[in-house]
Amino acid sequence: MKTLLTIIPVLFISWSCTTPAAEDYIDFINIGDHVWAITVDSSVVKFDLKGKQGIKKVFDDSIKVTVIAKDRNDNIVVVDAMNRIGKYEAGKWRFANTGQSNITAIFYTSSNKEYLVTDSGIINTESNKTYFPDSALIAQMGRYYGMMEYTSALLDNRDNIWLGYNYGEWGGNIFIFNTAENRFIHPSTRNMNLEEYPIFSLAQGPDGIYFSGGLSHMKITMGYIAKFRDSTAFVVFHNQYHEENKKRKVHYVGPIAYNKWDSYLYFYSQYGFFKAKVDSELWNEAYWTSLANPDLPFTYGQSMAVGYGMNIKKIVATGPDAVLFLTENRLIGYLVGKEVKLY
Repeated sequence: MKTLLTIIPVLFISWSCTTPAAEDYIDFINIGDHVWAITVDSSVVKFDLKGKQGIKKVFDDSIKVTVIAKDRNDNIVVVDAMNRIGKYEAGKWRFANTGQSNITAIFYTSSNKEYLVTDSGIINTESNKTYFPDSALIAQMGRYYGMMEYTSALLDNRDNIWLGYNYGEWGGNIFIFNTAENRFIHPSTRNMNLEEYPIFSLAQGPDGIYFSGGLSHMKITMGYIAKFRDSTAFVVFHNQYHEENKKRKVHYVGPIAYNKWDSYLYFYSQYGFFKAKVDSELWNEAYWTSLANPDLPFTYGQSMAVGYGMNIKKIVATGPDAVLFLTENRLIGYLVGKEVKLY
């Protein structure tokens, strides 16, 4: 695994007293050519992907900002450490107390109804009702982890909320909440054993929900891409190395994103960024297109495994041949074609 970090051109950073230091980003969203990001110093910043403008701080407070999202009208929404929700409308911030605890994500359905993911359950803010799963796919982890420590969250094109989990050597888990009926859906995993598949990422595809992950633990390295179609999961790509096997090159698969602008699935492994057609090219890495392999550090040690963690946390498609990504070291990167820019 790589351990040295080389920042490659181009850095669109305009250093000033209002610009956050490098490696400061916690999360981001994009609206068109603009990126809105939250930083470790309780700020919300905005910058333009084309580099026409420097980084602009649009909110700063002593209370830590923990969540960023956008509603269906493209208004920026944040949550702070006091679980207040702030909305940025018409150039002004308006914060309101929620009375909830530990809000970890916020989603807006196609009709702009607001749902909060909290450690006590999923909350419909219109009715103020809280929903918690009555069972878990992975019994050994139980419902206790139902709303906690997920690695990926997604609102699909049917307004279902998906939460994916990485349990390291104990595999993964997933919860699906139907906002139309305010109930949890119980998917079928009869074609794959989730106890063997930690989940790093979820992505809406044209024919279902894709998810990916991997494991670096002791003497084993593995990676996979799988798909839920009609609430049934099955593996699309899988590779694994054990020291007793002769096969050496194995992709430790990280996050994925479907790019609706060019109809490719983009994904990352320790060998860099790749793309492939979702219909017929995912199963064999010989059909993948290699895009770029930036030199980013891998950190040894995970909470539920002893191998290397994943150094890319999130990928989001922004246009043809273009994706944004967030690194474990809190850098935001932009992959355009085969060129990587770090902000």
